[in-house]
Amino acid sequence: MGEAEERRKLAVVFDTNVIIASLIKESGLNRFVVTLTPTIYPSYYPEILRKEVLEHIQVIAQKARRPENEVSMALESVLEYFRKVESRELSQFIEVSIRYVEDEVDSLYVATALYLKRSFKQVAIITWNKRDFKFWQLVRHWIRVLTPREFYVNYLRPVLRPQLAPPCLVCAVDRVDMVIKATLLYLNEPDYIIMEHLSNGSMELETYCHRVLIKYEGDHFVICPQTLNIKECIEVYEKPMTEERIRNVMRAYEICKPGTK
Repeated sequence: MGEAEERRKLAVVFDTNVIIASLIKESGLNRFVVTLTPTIYPSYYPEILRKEVLEHIQVIAQKARRPENEVSMALESVLEYFRKVESRELSQFIEVSIRYVEDEVDSLYVATALYLKRSFKQVAIITWNKRDFKFWQLVRHWIRVLTPREFYVNYLRPVLRPQLAPPCLVCAVDRVDMVIKATLLYLNEPDYIIMEHLSNGSMELETYCHRVLIKYEGDHFVICPQTLNIKECIEVYEKPMTEERIRNVMRAYEICKPGTK
């Protein structure tokens, strides 16, 4: 896969609170995520972020127990591998972005994500203030709002340490559209995006709450879903099975039976 194609899949936007936390504690999770992410995914910040951090530089320095000039240098070092999105680029998205936040201050991060969605299949906003964003409304636009820990577990750790394949569903049909239909029913999900086409007809896709590998093995497909470790998704799938979900699972099994057209 070429570099340009790789960069179209996922972009990352960092909230000011994550950058500040990474400056306060050099050895913590925040600094690890902030430092590692740009080496794997294209990473962005709205122009105003630098100003917001510098406005709090005295407090940050006190908490970090370091001189202000060292913290300022650390900030420049952290942002060196990020891409700045100019405020003028976001003006057309601000009015829409306000719908997706509880506090207008956070609308700039949504506006940045909407701006990036013109070029990327999916955008992740990394923040410690998830409650200020309307998670489910944003995810319908393939904009995920994640904590640094959730982003690490779902998007960094799998790259560093690939996990074993989860339990899979054999689907004995020869049409990809039917396999995807069975996948959505089986997971009780309304939508998906294809993240990558693999060799031999296989593919990786994501639903709102799952990463799915669909493998082609000779005369049948194998559906291997993995639930994303995201608070909102865990809450949904910890609820008791509804009759609708049970019916959808049974319909998925029916589709996957040998001889199904």
